[in-house]
Amino acid sequence: MITMKYPRILSLTLVSVAVLAACATTPEPNAMLEQARNDYRVAAAEPRAQELAGGELKQASDALAQADQAWARRDPRPQVDHLAYIAKQRAAIAEATARQKGAEMAVANANAQRDKMRLAARTDEADAAHRSADAARMQSEEALRQSAVARQQAETARLQAAASQQQASDAQQRNSQLEAQLRDMNAKKTERGMVVTIEPGLYVRPAEGVPERYWNIGIRIEDDAVVTAQGCELISRGAPVAAAEIEALMRG
Repeated sequence: MITMKYPRILSLTLVSVAVLAACATTPEPNAMLEQARNDYRVAAAEPRAQELAGGELKQASDALAQADQAWARRDPRPQVDHLAYIAKQRAAIAEATARQKGAEMAVANANAQRDKMRLAARTDEADAAHRSADAARMQSEEALRQSAVARQQAETARLQAAASQQQASDAQQRNSQLEAQLRDMNAKKTERGMVVTIEPGLYVRPAEGVPERYWNIGIRIEDDAVVTAQGCELISRGAPVAAAEIEALMRG
């Protein structure tokens, strides 16, 4: 029985030594340090924390690491609490910075969107004003064009009227000249049924601008006309007048 008792005592001793060793290697929990760790996790989980508050989050991580090291070294509790408090505040600063910058970005985006909408509205207004101005300019140009066309038409009508007036004046002057010539010739009206001979002649004299081959050439064509109630009728219309026809007639 004595031999069985000593191994049992030895086993209990070894368990006690193991428990004491575990207690000796694990520091006591620190409430302030646990709060600092939890606050850091919350700050790091904030959306876009690394992007918006990377520097502040790094400072919180470094402060928390110092507190963990002091706790692992079994530094005095007040020292560990102080470092844990600093880490806790750093985590709070990082979280607040991320939220603030996120809000600022949201405001900036909203302002940018508002400015974009205002710019689009102003652009639409400017485009509408340009279109109206272009339409007014085109209407003005069309009115000017129509006015120019009207002026041109008026000028053309004036010129035509002047030409007609000049033609009438020339015709009247010509009639006056013919009447004067008739009076000078003591011409008399021809009785109906009388046959008269009309002898127009063309005589070419040497002159500038006239080909020399036509100089001193005379052309004379006679027509016989009978006076009728309607005017006159050429009774020699069938006579040959072309050179070839006359030559053929002369050859028999």
